[in-house]
Amino acid sequence: MNIKVEGLKDAMRRIDNFMVRLEPTTFAVLQEVAKELVEDAKGYAPTRTGFLRSNIQIIDEDRSKKEIIVASSAPYSGFVEFGTSKARAQPFMQPAVENAKKVLVDEIEKRLEENIR
Repeated sequence: MNIKVEGLKDAMRRIDNFMVRLEPTTFAVLQEVAKELVEDAKGYAPTRTGFLRSNIQIIDEDRSKKEIIVASSAPYSGFVEFGTSKARAQPFMQPAVENAKKVLVDEIEKRLEENIR
């Protein structure tokens, strides 16, 4: 018994082209979500002087790794986020990251659907 599959090379080429077209879209979504994450984290951050909030930002973008790093450069950020033996935790990054994960998945799904049509 012989089975011959026709059009496989063409289908693979079309999938490759689709993935190349999709890559800039996914990074653009990642950039949008990272900006939202910054604003969200600032909203969760406790405020005494505003220094912590003003230091939450995008600190690095690497398109080749599809990676964007959002952090707070305030030296005491970790103590606020996780707490200490004397101060309770006041998470601001973790809730923002959880929200961003949901938004990222939804946005990428939406863009995939738009590009398939």
